[in-house]
Amino acid sequence: MADRFRIFEGFRSQIGADSLEDIEGFIRAEEAVEEYMVESDAEDGIKIHMSLKSFSFLAAKDIFLRLAEFMRRSCYNIYTSEETKEGVRYLFLTGMEGRDGIKMDITIDEKMNDE
Repeated sequence: MADRFRIFEGFRSQIGADSLEDIEGFIRAEEAVEEYMVESDAEDGIKIHMSLKSFSFLAAKDIFLRLAEFMRRSCYNIYTSEETKEGVRYLFLTGMEGRDGIKMDITIDEKMNDE
């Protein structure tokens, strides 16, 4: 794994049910999102997959940055992104001083046709 991902390894999320509800509410309000999935566990943090009605890297970045701002905590906010043929993946850490934070693995791509 690349050095830029090293900070995300072994990070344990402090996830509350309210965090998942907040994320789902945020995504439901996004008109560009066709489908989404949100799941979590203590080891991997929060995993989010969003499929956009019409994918563009600019649209994906805009949604990610607004979600990151919505979920950010006061002490640290770190993210990295990786573009692929199918879309983009973001890894995001946010937390408060002296407390555990939240780790999010976010994938955004275009909805595949079911034909």
